[in-house]
Formats: sequence, C-alpha cells, structure tokens
Amino acid sequence: MDKERTPYRPFLGILPELKYVAFIDILGFKNSVQNNFDKMITVYQSILNHWNWHYAYSPNVSLRIYSDSLLLCSSDFVELISSIVNLCMVTLWDNFMVRGGIGYGKHMEVVESGNYYTLSHALIEAVQIEKTIMYPCVAISPKINIDIGWWDPRPSNFLRKILYFEDVIIVNPFNMAWGYSARSRVLMLLEQFPEYKEKYHWFLRLYEAVTSDEPLIPHWVIEQYGH
Repeated sequence: MDKERTPYRPFLGILPELKYVAFIDILGFKNSVQNNFDKMITVYQSILNHWNWHYAYSPNVSLRIYSDSLLLCSSDFVELISSIVNLCMVTLWDNFMVRGGIGYGKHMEVVESGNYYTLSHALIEAVQIEKTIMYPCVAISPKINIDIGWWDPRPSNFLRKILYFEDVIIVNPFNMAWGYSARSRVLMLLEQFPEYKEKYHWFLRLYEAVTSDEPLIPHWVIEQYGH
C-alpha cells in the first residue's frame, strides 16, 4: 500500500500583503525574436544590462523578467514609480518601447525549490489594465489613491514622475535628462516602422504636451489648488 502523500501547501503560514504590482511588456519584442533569434540574444543582453541598474537604485522593488515581460512588486509606491521611469528610459535606449499597468491589492508569493508561486489581486488588476492600453505607456489603476502632493501644478512636467494625459494616469517616460533624445529616438523608429505610426504619434503627442507650460495633472486637482 502506498504511503499517504503529505499535501503540498506552499502558502501555509504566509499572510497576504498589500502591494503595488506592475505588469509590463516590451512592444514588438516577440516578433523580433521570431524573425531573428540569434541577433536578439545580443539585443536582449543589452536590455538586461540596462535593467540590472534597477537593483542598485530600487532595492525595495522586486523585479522578475520572463522573456519580454516584466513583473515589478513593492510596498513602496514612490520607489516602484521611480523604477518604472528608469526602465522606460533604458528600454528605449535599445529601440524598444513598453506598455503596462499598475495595480494594488492583496499579494502573496513564495519561491521554493526553484518554483515561483503567486496569488495576487494586484497582478490581476495590472494585467487587465495592460490589455486595455493601446499606446506605449504604463498606466496606473484609477483605484489607487494617489496623494495630492504628486499633483503640485508648479513644477515642470519633466520633473513629474506621473502624468495625467488623455484621461489616463501614466508613468512619465521622460525626465530632465531624457526628453529631446527620446523624441528623436521615436522619430527614428517611426521612419523605420511606419506600420506602427499610431503608437509613435501618440508618444510624440505626449512629448509635446510635456514640453508645454500646461501642467499634466487632473482637472479636479487644478480646481482644488484654486487655479
């Protein structure tokens, strides 16, 4: 008679935590891999080299990479956003753009014997958002309560970590050192891949909005500040 097998319960004793989770895809990466796998090994290693900066600057944000998909998780909203700002920039250095979503909620994860188990309301929300976003940006769930301090109308849009653009709250892919160069890179991609012109034109519209004097913040915040 076979010995009764002990039930495997990896979540036993693990309590769910409230986490911010980002699910991000690299746009066009799958097709590039299918068309020229050997060449993409070199490109991929360049991307991974840039992403590796994440660990030095955002130690409280876990990052897992599955081919062209990234899963970031943290209890710290500020640090998660800062990490994604950096990832948007360094990925565009290698001529790729990203699209994703950020959710918030109960999250459990266990790593055991090389296996990774996740049960996450926040991840489900992030994936659902990513599926609805049509353009190259990382959108933040409207369910997340963002402190009004993020929406001070006085700073330049380049100094903002998040933006309100075309009725969506997104992570700012630009910064003071990465604005015109990002625009130039996307113009180059538009010339090379005109079949994806809609997403490139959207990004260029975003750049023009960021360079304007109009703060990219929600209208209800402007009203609250009395402007």
